[in-house]
Amino acid sequence: MPSARELGVGHELIDAEHRVIVRWVGELRERVDAGDAAATAAALAGLWDATVGHFASEEAIMEEFAYPERRAHAGAHQLFLGDLKELISELSERGLAEDVAAWAKVRVPEWITFHIETNDAPLARFVQRRTAERLARVIRGEPAPAQKPRDA
Repeated sequence: MPSARELGVGHELIDAEHRVIVRWVGELRERVDAGDAAATAAALAGLWDATVGHFASEEAIMEEFAYPERRAHAGAHQLFLGDLKELISELSERGLAEDVAAWAKVRVPEWITFHIETNDAPLARFVQRRTAERLARVIRGEPAPAQKPRDA
């Protein structure tokens, strides 16, 4: 998995939360490599908590900035959480079976990397543009635009 620095998207909060997630993925890999199912479960629980919190942060940012791709992006979050929940269940039921270990060591980091590069980076660029536009209006003394109604 690339380092958190390599996966930086240029948004302070998102990048900070990605660093936490990358640390949990490293912890997960170490626990799987050690063959310790209980410690692997604890690492998955930590990854779950960090991911749920991160997704909530991103979804709040997407709402605040009326990000046009927010539904698809949030849908990707739900798919990953479903996959992670299934991994936790499989680990509980089958222990560190070879396919469960591979899932934890390969599929999870690949998904996170893919998601950051294809979903989070465009979100960060969008937020940066909108923030720059807002600042430019303030500098010019223009009133803030009316808020767009949020999608249901």
